[in-house]
Amino acid sequence: MCNEDMPFLVDTSSMVMQELGLGVHLIVHPVLNMERDAKGKLKSINSRSTKNSVKESFIHIHFDKQTDPVVLKDVETLLKTRMAMIRTTVADWQSMKESLDLAIDEFGNNAPDFPEKVRKECIDFLRWVGDDHFMFIGARTYEIVQKDKVDCLKVVEGTGLGLLREDSKTVLTRPIDRSRDESRFNPDAPLIVTKANTRSQMHRSGYMDYVGVLRFDKNGKVAGECRFIGLFTSRAYQERIADTPLVAMKVKTVLENSGLKENRHAWKSLMHTLEHFIPRQGFRPVVTSYCLSQRVCLTCRSVKLFDFSSAGNGLAGFSPALFISQGITGIRKTGKKSRPYSNRA
Repeated sequence: MCNEDMPFLVDTSSMVMQELGLGVHLIVHPVLNMERDAKGKLKSINSRSTKNSVKESFIHIHFDKQTDPVVLKDVETLLKTRMAMIRTTVADWQSMKESLDLAIDEFGNNAPDFPEKVRKECIDFLRWVGDDHFMFIGARTYEIVQKDKVDCLKVVEGTGLGLLREDSKTVLTRPIDRSRDESRFNPDAPLIVTKANTRSQMHRSGYMDYVGVLRFDKNGKVAGECRFIGLFTSRAYQERIADTPLVAMKVKTVLENSGLKENRHAWKSLMHTLEHFIPRQGFRPVVTSYCLSQRVCLTCRSVKLFDFSSAGNGLAGFSPALFISQGITGIRKTGKKSRPYSNRA
């Protein structure tokens, strides 16, 4: 498989093999200096880069023996599709970063009663996102318009980048679902950091991360959103949360609200929980009572599963970080408090 030399080629190829249930035995990935003529015909392979050569990626994959033509066609089709996605994302990478810079410049403008301290933290967080802590996969700007007296979310034409480029299948306008979108367009929370409802198809499997920046009109009313989807990078996960803008402020609030004495065992245990848990959940907002329950979980050897359906943002799910193979008891998160329960199924 030959491509322009781009990021994410090898890991995405491995993802494709995994999705198709094909075991990979070997991946060889040389990047060569290729010189071609105007028609793309190979002229020479150079040992060093020259002014006329271009770096090209060659990926050779050995996977489980397969003779079924349908399966082989699926491999070819899926690899071609994913390589095209990477090409689109890489081509728009700089434009997406520029879109983020524009969102930073406009952040909080006309937002009603927005504390300057919080505004600064949010801006610092967005700058941190743009400083190699986020792999941009798509970006798009929306505006809120009225259609037949119904508030609708409309794509601002020409703002789609990466995998959010507009095409013939793009739904340009849709009614705002208040039951689902009410919290998303909360004027008191102009920065949205959560998980998207679609899975990444390149680089790393799992649900994509979602960063949204609300836009306001002159009357202080929410007028739209600048949306970015992608994946937080390994660098983001490796840094201490105390060094992460906005998150550090939220962690400080959680520690203060916990009522625990600083530098005592329980306080340190909660701090460890926050360091361990927040990056795994995509740097989403944290809830004090939830984190205290998580701390109890990490001190209990028999925890198997933790439900975070009421842990903020209206998102439901389970914390994979707390799966432990031994034991059959755990902590269940209920409306107001956590309580132990026994699972003998």
